[in-house]
Amino acid sequence: MTARRYLVTGAGGFIGGAVARALLARGDQVHALTRPGRATPAGCVALPVAAYQPEVLRAITLPEPINAIVHCAAYGVAPDERDLAQMTTVNVDCSLALVDLAHASGIPRFVMAGSSAEYADHAVPPFNPSQPMQTVRPYGASKARATLSCLARPEALGIQCLVLRLYNVFGPGEAAHRLLPSLISGLREGRGVDLSPGMQIRDFIPVNLVVEAFLAALDLPLQSKRRIVDICSGEGTTVRQ
Repeated sequence: MTARRYLVTGAGGFIGGAVARALLARGDQVHALTRPGRATPAGCVALPVAAYQPEVLRAITLPEPINAIVHCAAYGVAPDERDLAQMTTVNVDCSLALVDLAHASGIPRFVMAGSSAEYADHAVPPFNPSQPMQTVRPYGASKARATLSCLARPEALGIQCLVLRLYNVFGPGEAAHRLLPSLISGLREGRGVDLSPGMQIRDFIPVNLVVEAFLAALDLPLQSKRRIVDICSGEGTTVRQ
């Protein structure tokens, strides 16, 4: 079977890197859209861009054919990413620019990493896909806007757009500031870790299952009508547990 070729954004990060490695492991080719100073998984073909700006992304010349764009890059997850203008540019404007790139390059499928933060109440189980979207918290609001915008445009362009709303993903490669890595490093170093009472409920899902969801989305028939899928365990767990 001819190897499939994918353009992956965020391949230097936690989710995008895991997806890129899984695609490479099954024999696919991965072109990793990368900014200066960002490493990508071994085996990726680096496609460097000077800046993550809409006009830069729309001007990219891609190798052909590309089977799908897998968009995992986002701004606002790390504690120091709090520039609201940058959040809108990266999460909303650049996502739409990548849809335009798909259209201009004849790419039939666009798969984007969404977030449970798009829901107004952070999607505490039981889940209800029709519940209100986030409008107050900047990151969740920007991701919700990106989802709605990207779902609207491909319909007219003839592109299949799938948004995978990810919940609390954990596993190898997770950023050091996050809950489980900080607990592990604290235990290893014999120091305490500042925590809240931990009664907030979250849906924790291992990264390997999230990767499986991305691979399944990429393998769906192009005529599939499914557009938004919550990627979660379906079970709420307190942080304290």
